[in-house]
Amino acid sequence: MKRFLVPILLALVIAGCSQAPDKLYHPKAIFKAEIKDNDVYYTFYVKGIVYNNNSERVFRDIKGEVRISNGKNLTVLPFEIPPLLPFQKYTLSVEKTGKENEMKPLLDLFRIDVDRLITGGYMNFSEEMDVPSGNLDFTITNYTTENIFDIIKKGRTDEN
Repeated sequence: MKRFLVPILLALVIAGCSQAPDKLYHPKAIFKAEIKDNDVYYTFYVKGIVYNNNSERVFRDIKGEVRISNGKNLTVLPFEIPPLLPFQKYTLSVEKTGKENEMKPLLDLFRIDVDRLITGGYMNFSEEMDVPSGNLDFTITNYTTENIFDIIKKGRTDEN
């Protein structure tokens, strides 16, 4: 019994250590208003830090979604991230643009006064705001992974 338990526990520890990034650290939201073709367009930006906390895994082809909700799904912001090396941080920035009727649920959620964003026909930005964790869902939907030591070994063999 013990002979089987040790490899199983070791496999679980290794699998747990190679988990893909699952959190967006310090998410911030910003709104921009601008006038184009006599219409007002609002752009909603979300930015935050994605961190690879693995010591040996490189994550590639990372795709995912940032969902903003208030109990119901308000918007889905797809993203792609370049390869993440071990212990590397990446600043993720996603955005959505639309007219007031499309953006109203987001404007309401963040209590944005549209009159303050549009002054004198100029483009204006809101203050940077924290995104409450209950209103944000960060999900990675696809990725591949490689061991950093395998990549280094392969690089050395390719040079010879």
